[in-house]
Amino acid sequence: MKFLTRYLQNIPPGIVVKFHSKYIVVFICLLVASMGYVKAQDVTEPPTQQYALDLLKQMSDHLAASNQFSFDAEILEEEWIHPGILLQYSRYSSIAVKRPNGIWVETEDDYNHTIFHYDGSDVTLFTIPANMYATAKAPETMDATLDFIRESLYINLSLADFMYSNPYEGLMKGVNTAFYAGLHSVRKTDCHHLFFIQDDIDWQVWIESGKNKVPRKMMITYKNLPGSPSFIAHLDNWNLNDHSSEQVFIFIEPAGVVEIDFVSHD
Repeated sequence: MKFLTRYLQNIPPGIVVKFHSKYIVVFICLLVASMGYVKAQDVTEPPTQQYALDLLKQMSDHLAASNQFSFDAEILEEEWIHPGILLQYSRYSSIAVKRPNGIWVETEDDYNHTIFHYDGSDVTLFTIPANMYATAKAPETMDATLDFIRESLYINLSLADFMYSNPYEGLMKGVNTAFYAGLHSVRKTDCHHLFFIQDDIDWQVWIESGKNKVPRKMMITYKNLPGSPSFIAHLDNWNLNDHSSEQVFIFIEPAGVVEIDFVSHD
């Protein structure tokens, strides 16, 4: 098309150019064929389900290889309160992990401000507005402790799946289907966008491309609940060489606080 345009542009004004119909037909055929060739060159085989699983495993291995890391999270959660009405609430968490037995999570929302500590022997949840805390003996390993606080103390830490020694194993429980959605931007960072389907939920994770394979965003859709509410988390300020002091993971009782027991669910 460019050569024809240049040719016509060089024709002096007032000159009438006639093209024979057979040349026009030949030109159109060549043009269509060239377009078809370019289009064929652009077609690539879509990534397989295995590609999505491989990327998730690479992210898992990347986190597991870090003995100490930290990140911040902005979390948006929806709550169905009436047919047709979904309200969205925000909370913010700062998280530090030191393997094999250190966790610190500070979380603040509209109604509460809490700090969670795990130091290898005890877990403590401190509620700042109420000036109260509860402590319980905990297992020696981080994985066992994360299971313990969820199953026995009913504490759901923000984004705990990424704290396990093998995040891939936990994330893949119950997954029926996975696929790769493409390379998409999260806060101006290119990320591999993965989509996973389970019986009760669909979830997505955006993993930073390149060498720093950390999760930058996660979304969970509770498709079987009224209104299909969602959980969205942006994970920022990753530091895979965090050197937080040991004191961060140990609860030091402030003056004037009141100790209470964890609520029993028996």
